[in-house]
Amino acid sequence: MSWRSRLPAVSRLELVAPPAADALAETWSFTAAAFYDLTFQGIPPAERLGKNGVWRPRFVPWPGERLRVDVSRPPAAPGALCTLERARLTCRQGGQTRDVTLVMGFRAAKGGRQAVGLPKDAAIKSLTVAGRETLPTGGPDEVGFTLPPGATEVVVRFREKTPLGLFTRTPAVRLSLPAVNVESRLELPADRWILATHGETPLGPAVLFWGWLAAVVVVALALSRTRLTPLSRRQWLLYGLGLVQATPGRALLAVAWLLGLGWRRRLSGGQGRLLFNCGQILLVLLTLAGLAALYVTLQSGLLGLPRTQVGGGGSTATALVWTFDRVAGAVPVSWVMSTPLFVFRLLMLAWAVWLACALIAWLRWGFDSLTEGGAWRSFRVRLTLPGRTGTRPDAGASANKKP
Repeated sequence: MSWRSRLPAVSRLELVAPPAADALAETWSFTAAAFYDLTFQGIPPAERLGKNGVWRPRFVPWPGERLRVDVSRPPAAPGALCTLERARLTCRQGGQTRDVTLVMGFRAAKGGRQAVGLPKDAAIKSLTVAGRETLPTGGPDEVGFTLPPGATEVVVRFREKTPLGLFTRTPAVRLSLPAVNVESRLELPADRWILATHGETPLGPAVLFWGWLAAVVVVALALSRTRLTPLSRRQWLLYGLGLVQATPGRALLAVAWLLGLGWRRRLSGGQGRLLFNCGQILLVLLTLAGLAALYVTLQSGLLGLPRTQVGGGGSTATALVWTFDRVAGAVPVSWVMSTPLFVFRLLMLAWAVWLACALIAWLRWGFDSLTEGGAWRSFRVRLTLPGRTGTRPDAGASANKKP
């Protein structure tokens, strides 16, 4: 005989085995849901695990034995029922408008409604919840949606009428929950010259151009005190400003040929013919290499892209990335200072015109330095013959000729 019944939800159960006079033996087995906690007082269990390895205590009482079962439900641990584990804000800036994509990763214990605040005059393009496009709810400055239990990815796309100017800021977006691992990305057109960036995090882009410029200024001031070249302090500074766009190797060649010619001008002329001529050849090659480095620098500056040296956090010259460990609600606004590329081209053109005028005087000085005390020393052999002495330019086959 078997039957099924339902017991009322109580916090304690008292089980008593039938007496020995009854021809009946009982076996007590317990299975509890995960959110219930059972404690037993009385007889020990015959076994604690069932056939499948799950927790299922079984008791085999003797007649008249008792077992008390206390049933309790542990209180919920303090914490949020919904968390925002990651968020990525990508802004693609155009000339007059920009497209923004917000990707959020939620983990919810139970479903509920969430809302994300958007900037004013933002036009919502699409809303995707768990891979399905849905209609947003809420006011004009927010996007409302319903989350199912579990892990869910929400994608919001909207457009802003924000023109590109000297200062460009990321959109002001208010998240519905405190978030971690938040990334803000700003993509600029390729025809922009980035001058400075700022964000409320150390994990952001940095413009290394200004550090390189400060180093060049210090080196230019130091070179102006050597007096090896006719360049004044102002000329060295202007020369160094243009060489900021050159690679370190090209900048070194562009400076070395001037210092080499200045060093050649101060030589006393006591070197041997072979050493003197080899030095002249090396100076000519160094001058050609320096002029070639200047030509490549001018070409890349007038026709190529500026070397702003933007780095840090995965940033490039056209994509700036800021990473925030924790965000209370609103994504911090970051900004970038940039100018059109033709401003950089005009500055390089002005430097090229100044350099062309200055090179006329520098090359004249360089030629005078190279020919100081003679440009080349020919080899001569002194022969001593019986009855006469003389100096002949060649001691070839005539060395054995009789007088």
